[in-house]
Amino acid sequence: TGSVQLDLTASALINIGLSIAHSRDDYSDSILGLTESQETSYNVDASVILAAVTTIHGFAARNIIKSEQAGSQVSSTPDWFASNDDTINTFGIGAKHQLIEDKLDVGADYVVTRSTGKVSVNTGTPAAGFPDLNSDLDSLKLYADYRLQDNMTVHAAYWYEH
Repeated sequence: TGSVQLDLTASALINIGLSIAHSRDDYSDSILGLTESQETSYNVDASVILAAVTTIHGFAARNIIKSEQAGSQVSSTPDWFASNDDTINTFGIGAKHQLIEDKLDVGADYVVTRSTGKVSVNTGTPAAGFPDLNSDLDSLKLYADYRLQDNMTVHAAYWYEH
């Protein structure tokens, strides 16, 4: 397991972040169930100050998850094996604007996620495979933060996902 993160301040107005993470789990002592898993993720994000009261931000991420498992229909000895291969891509953009200094901020975020999953099973006999799994998520969030006092803020949001 390890990760690397790099945060760059390109200028007083631009920040960029890059990260890579990888983890690997080995369950070789398990006879049934999950026997191996690994996940790798890549991320990039950026924020830009357009004006003293307005910022925009964006990001892109890719996660790759692979796992192996063993199962049994009748005993504690494995009689089938499965491999899972999932890929998740996520992209987002947003903006935040200060409408009233030290009182009211408004913003919007839009995020798109697309994922695919592939499952292959080996039962020892020829069998039809599973179809690929595809999931799509689009998310829009509009929000406002109103500071009543230094230590108290009211947050309101409209969040739509499809």
